[in-house]
Order: sequence, then C-alpha cells, then structure tokens
Amino acid sequence: MDATRRAVVIGTGAGGLAAAGFLARFGFDVTAVEQGHQLGGSLAPFERQGFTFDVGINYVGQCRPGQPMYEQLAELGIDPSALFSELEPDGFDIYRFPGFEVRNCAGLDRFHDRLRALFPTEEAGLAAVFETVAGMRELMALGTLPHRGRLHASDLAPLRLLPRLWHWSRKTWGDFLQHHLKDERARAALSAMCGDWGLPPGRASAMAALGVIADYSDGAFFPKGGGGALLGALVDAARGHGVTFRTHVAARRILVSRGCVTGVELEDGEPLVADVVVSDVDPTVTLGHLVEPEHLPARLRARVARTEPSLGMVVVYLGLRRDLRQHGMSAANLWSYPSVDLDGLFEPLSRGELPPELFLFLSSNSLKDTTGSLAPPGCSTLEVMTFVPEAMFERWASLPVSARGADYHALKEQLADRMLREVEARFPGLVGDIVVREVATPLTWIDSLRAPHGGTYGPAMTPLQAGRFRFRTRTPVEGLFLAGQGVLSMGISPVLLSGRLAARAAERFTERRGRLRHHLGEGQTWHSEAEAPPF
Repeated sequence: MDATRRAVVIGTGAGGLAAAGFLARFGFDVTAVEQGHQLGGSLAPFERQGFTFDVGINYVGQCRPGQPMYEQLAELGIDPSALFSELEPDGFDIYRFPGFEVRNCAGLDRFHDRLRALFPTEEAGLAAVFETVAGMRELMALGTLPHRGRLHASDLAPLRLLPRLWHWSRKTWGDFLQHHLKDERARAALSAMCGDWGLPPGRASAMAALGVIADYSDGAFFPKGGGGALLGALVDAARGHGVTFRTHVAARRILVSRGCVTGVELEDGEPLVADVVVSDVDPTVTLGHLVEPEHLPARLRARVARTEPSLGMVVVYLGLRRDLRQHGMSAANLWSYPSVDLDGLFEPLSRGELPPELFLFLSSNSLKDTTGSLAPPGCSTLEVMTFVPEAMFERWASLPVSARGADYHALKEQLADRMLREVEARFPGLVGDIVVREVATPLTWIDSLRAPHGGTYGPAMTPLQAGRFRFRTRTPVEGLFLAGQGVLSMGISPVLLSGRLAARAAERFTERRGRLRHHLGEGQTWHSEAEAPPF
C-alpha cells in the first residue's frame, strides 16, 4: 500500500470515526476534523454535577458475534463483548397505549408470539409481517459475510426476498401494515418504535421501519459506561491505526479541481491537502454548502434543495437524587402514546403545532449502565423526549446562542414543564428530587451537529428518501465520499457501516487511480474518471 495516500474526514460522529479508523487501517494518512470542542458528534456525552447524559444513544442492536454491529467493531480492533451488556431480554422496550401494553423482547419469534396472543384475529397478517422482518434481518446480515470467509450459495438465499422488498420500497409503513393487518391496535403496536425513525406510519418508509425492527429483533444492548465508552473505543481504535484528530476546526469548503477532490479548506483559511475526503456532515450540508455548485450536476443540486429534513425534538435531561427503580422505572425504554392513531398524533406537527397530548419517550441510561458510572450512588438519570415542529424555533435558528434572548429560553422551559406534567399524569410520582435539569431543542442539534433545520435523523425517512433513494456513498466529485445518517439510515450500526463503506470506496478509488497512473506513465495525467481509459 502507498503510505502517502492522504485522507481528510470532516466530522467525527460515528460515521466519521468509522471512516477514519478504516481509512487508517487501509494505509491512509488520516486527519479528522471536528468543529466542536469534543469528538463524537451525538455520541459525545455531557456531564452536570456528577450526572452523565448521553445525547445520541439509548440502545443498539445486532451486537452478538456474526451480527453487523459486532463485526464492524471487531474489524476495527474493538472487543464488542467487553463493550456492551444486554438489556432485559424479556422487555427492552415497553409500548404503552390506552388500555394495553406491549413489551418488545429478544427473539423475533417471541415478539411475534406476544402480538399473536394480543391480537388472535390477526394471525395470518402477523405471520406475513414477521416473515418480511426476518427476511430484512437476513439481508442486513449479508454485510458481515466478507468477514466470515468464502461465500457459499446458501449465504445468498436472502436475496430471494428482494422482489418483495422492492415492491414495498416506494410505500409507507402504514401502507405495509394496512395491507396485512385490520386491527388498528396491532398496527400501532408494530409502529410504536416510530420514535426511532422519526415519522408516523403514514409518512415513514416501509423499508426504514422494517430495518429498525429487524435491527432489534435479537435483543438490545447498551455500552458499559454509556455512549462515552463507545466513543472512547472508536477514538482509541482510530488513534491506534494512526488517525490524527483536530477539534475546534470547522470545514469551510471542500477543494475541487477539474472534478477531483484536492483537499479541504478550514474556516481560518488553512488548506488540508487530500487525495480523498469523507464527509460525515449531513449530505445536504456537504453538497449544498461545502462543495461549490459548479462542481455538481444540476439534478443533484435540485435534489439537495428539495430534501426534507427529519423532525426535531425537545429533550429534557434530568439528574435525580433517587433510585428510579424504587419508583417503577427499569432499564427498559418507555414509549407512551395517548392514542393508537399515530398519524393523527403527528399531524399537528405538520401545521407547526403540538398535539393536545404528547408522545413521550422515557429512558434512564443510568439504569442500563452496568458500571454505575452515569449517576452518583443512589441517584438516576432520566431523559424525556418528544417531537416538535421546526416552526416553533425557526425565528431563532440563524442567531448565535448568546443572542436568542429570554423568549427562547422561556419557550424551552415551558415545553419542559408541559412534558413533565404529562409524565406525572401518566407515571405518577416517577419524577422528583431533581438536581439537574437541562433542555435541548432542535437548535441544539443545529449548534452542535450542523443538523439542517434541527432534524435529529438527517433527511426524513420518507419512502423517497430511504433505502435505495438515500444519498449514496460516492458522489459526482471524484474522491469525495459520504458517511453518516444520510447515507444508509439513522442508528449507530448503519452509520458505522456508512463509514466503513466510504473507506472501502476511497481505497478502491485510490487503487484504481494508481493503476491508471501506472498505465499512462508518469508524464501523463487525467482530470477525472470520466476522462480515464475505459478499463
């Protein structure tokens, strides 16, 4: 390998860290730049008065040997078995609706059996739904096959499901469920993870929902020590392979000459020369702001301009001087819905309003953490989340934090007060003895992650922005590759995979360019692959 190959990675979220680590492992000289004061993007925790809060991780799936999350980390030199502990197999998620409750559990067949017992008239439809989820899980597992050695014909058996999934690739999750199930409660139970993809069933991609359910079909896991432990493992692995990290460094633009990347210009004007660049920043920011328009085809520029961002959220982070296990909370995530009509629940958001009653997600990461390091002894953390319309915050979006004024801060606190009142109404006595209270809004994601419109999950996971319609790893600019939530899907495992795919694509690009240089001779050059000889 040519050790002089240079790579710059923009952004150090999970995708950027994976890309940096794999690029260095493949022999690149890698510099990763981060605009914030700490590495990790949404993986980076924050601390207040001895309480540590995770921003971007509540659980992950596919952490057993041979599964995607496990194999990606192992390839970087990280021991996933030492990093993760399994959440309660009998119920890592609890979905509460008026009149009934569903516990999602480890084992797709077990979850299927639970829903069949709750909705016996839907036996045939549930069988079809779970058969499709199982097929999606098998397809996702194909990504780990290169690590297992030689392929066999049986390994490709999941490809038989491609026609069925292709059929649903332009449909919503609501379309899929209504085709199979008549009972609205059964459809609600299978849509209860919608907070993980950020849209109601009538707007969410069927492929996105199938992927998320499949991701957790064999159980859920949490890093020992919280998201900071996963972040530390990824950073240590990347540094071990030789990556150089720079913080407080923002990229101003990606430098391009005659269709090929030449480097990155930083905000202070410093150029970083590079043979390849991987951007872990949202694709609409990368292609809409960091790359000058003349380097991109008009069709792609139009696509960037019309991309719909995901919904933003308000999150209340609480540090409590109490053990929540004594007040009815467990390590399971609580999803609380005031209605089984999830489309109706989300509908006011499209008008810039909040619903009369809120969807609420509650999670205590300190109860999930087996090390006990996220809260002082006898204390607990609690995160309460709901989705909010962008319109509530857009008048402050272009202002720096210091200029947003009292009205913004009053709105934050009013929303937090309302959320906690609804928590008290549904889970009496759960919240009390508050030591720390922090409130994040969509503007927090803009400030810290350059998230367009404060969207939490990158481009919204609608049918025409998910699956085969998501942004690709490769771009029309030779040597520029994308990673992050906008490439495959939201979620830690898909984002890590996006970084790995970007690094692999960068490696192939430089190897191909090296072969072409050798063929043409030292005295000849080409300006892009479009001008290169056709071999």
